[in-house]
Amino acid sequence: MSGIVERYKGFVEAYRQRHDNCNPGFFKCAKYALKAFFGYSVKVHDAGKHIIKGPGNSNTPAAKGLDSRMVAGMNEHSVCRDPIEAPEGYHRVGVPDDKVSWNSPFEDYKPSEYNAVSVLRQPVWADPLKPKDVNWKDKAHQSHLGEIKFDQTGMPLNPKGRTGTEGRGQLGKWGPNHAADPIITRDGPDGSYELLLIKRGDNGQWALPGGMVDPTDESFSAAAIRELAEEALNSPEVLDDDIKSQLASLEDQLKRKGKTDKEIETRITGLRNKLVFEKLKDSPGFQQPEEVYKGYVDDRRNTDNAWIETAAYHTHIEGSNPYLNKPEAGDDAEHAQWVEVTPELVNSLYASHPDIVKNVPRIKEICA
Repeated sequence: MSGIVERYKGFVEAYRQRHDNCNPGFFKCAKYALKAFFGYSVKVHDAGKHIIKGPGNSNTPAAKGLDSRMVAGMNEHSVCRDPIEAPEGYHRVGVPDDKVSWNSPFEDYKPSEYNAVSVLRQPVWADPLKPKDVNWKDKAHQSHLGEIKFDQTGMPLNPKGRTGTEGRGQLGKWGPNHAADPIITRDGPDGSYELLLIKRGDNGQWALPGGMVDPTDESFSAAAIRELAEEALNSPEVLDDDIKSQLASLEDQLKRKGKTDKEIETRITGLRNKLVFEKLKDSPGFQQPEEVYKGYVDDRRNTDNAWIETAAYHTHIEGSNPYLNKPEAGDDAEHAQWVEVTPELVNSLYASHPDIVKNVPRIKEICA
């Protein structure tokens, strides 16, 4: 049996080397097959090279200081290197653990470049097409991990190292793309400890009800509360008489102006989310939520030049909260509910969320 496995592994590697830019789907299928039938996994390490120098100065030595920010054990920089986890359009070349750091020589490192069409169309949330046209001094482009490093062409470098894909991928900004995540807990029945989660629409995984920071958000904590309102508080039961009155007034105005049903729905949803957010942020526990994490997210959309960072805030709900009693999914989530915290649940959460939620002492204790 071992001889068959070795020959099969050799076949997969040889195919990948010959067809690296032709049929990544075959490689994914081959890896799945090997794991399913034999219990083995295949790691293919493509040779590569990337010269790391400061922007605009070809004589600058290799970028330093990045290793000090590398994640111990690589567990927080693995999803974004996995070809199987990569979203549609990405084609990752293999990056072994000892070649992740930009300070580690990697001869002939030639990752494919990918920029989604939705990004290239330059919507309002996207950066200019070229990094040189970005204002790197504005708040939206400041990294939680410190000074951003650039290569000799002026491309920002992922502070955790190589990912196997260049460009922005599906991300709107060069460099850090800021997100905010609310960690909402409560005491459940029979001494259990519960966490408010959503089930993502894109991959079905349980996740924190967070999302990307908007330019209009006054702070990262405000963004986290806004995302909570949009992602998990879509139940009609959270609407008090004041909110219902304002929504009815807006709907009446829009109908009299002859707006389409879709336009009315969009405006109503926007106002509803705003009003729920305003009410929620003034409710007990949300005036000053505790910041428990601020840093890198090992997201499958990350590239060598664009990555997600988040700020996570914890609020423990004491007693009943009318806005959180019966969560209901909104925005792009499929489902929202209170879930009992167990080690199995936490370790199955999306992206870096397992490590993020373990910054809450009670969750860390449960998972120990």
